[in-house]
Amino acid sequence: MLVGAAVASAQIVVSRSLEVTGEMMNAEAVYLRAEDVDTFCDISVNGHYVGSTSNYFRRWEWDVKPFLHLGENVLQGVFQDAEAVSEKLNAELAYPVPMSGVGFVPHLNLIRKPQYHGGWDWGPKCMYTGFAGKVELIPVNVAKLDYLRCTQDHSVKGKCTVTLKTEITSPVGGKTKVTYSLRLTATHQPEGMKLLNGDEYTMMLKEEYFNPHLRAGASDNIDEINYKSGGDFSEYQMYNDNTDWVDAVKKTGWRQNHYVALSGGGEKANFRI
Repeated sequence: MLVGAAVASAQIVVSRSLEVTGEMMNAEAVYLRAEDVDTFCDISVNGHYVGSTSNYFRRWEWDVKPFLHLGENVLQGVFQDAEAVSEKLNAELAYPVPMSGVGFVPHLNLIRKPQYHGGWDWGPKCMYTGFAGKVELIPVNVAKLDYLRCTQDHSVKGKCTVTLKTEITSPVGGKTKVTYSLRLTATHQPEGMKLLNGDEYTMMLKEEYFNPHLRAGASDNIDEINYKSGGDFSEYQMYNDNTDWVDAVKKTGWRQNHYVALSGGGEKANFRI
């Protein structure tokens, strides 16, 4: 396990030794796992580039067995100035994304690094860098299991549904077969009962109120409310466009069901998802 951090304002190179045992060399894979890497780092093992980090808050892993040998090995991390990286990211933005005004690093909000490192109203600015968490070699023969999550659903009375989610990585997984299928369903609403449109409905309102006995000419001098130009009352706004609401809300519905299955494996392990 490697632990170490420094206050950086320029590029810093950190080197450590890693002891590799015979058990590791006989494994199918050996993963280099680094946690809390602060923050922008190019990592190499025995002079071979392994990968780069850009997020303090996640775990990084690489299979480094091809670069290892029995005995002492050298791990090297080249850390970049995080403040300079934040300024570069800000310059590439199409529009500014300002911070709240606290701290002494104006663009620290653009990088995944502990924000208090940039200081605050009374706290000092200490832009630490380095391996803040553990760095270790993990030999794997069949598979390794990461990120196990368990959830419980008690929404149905007298029943508990337990769901487990995990990430499994196998260096001997063999070939993976992907099967995909799609089911497409269309739903169409029939025409149904004929309803009045705006013109017909406002005519009915006028006749109902002003000509209940259906006398010829009794309502000739009465305007329909949807023809009163400039009206600001609710009825005018409801009917003046003569919208066919049945047609407006009656659409063909489409339902898509996607099915994906993964299967594969080798001599030591098989899987199906």
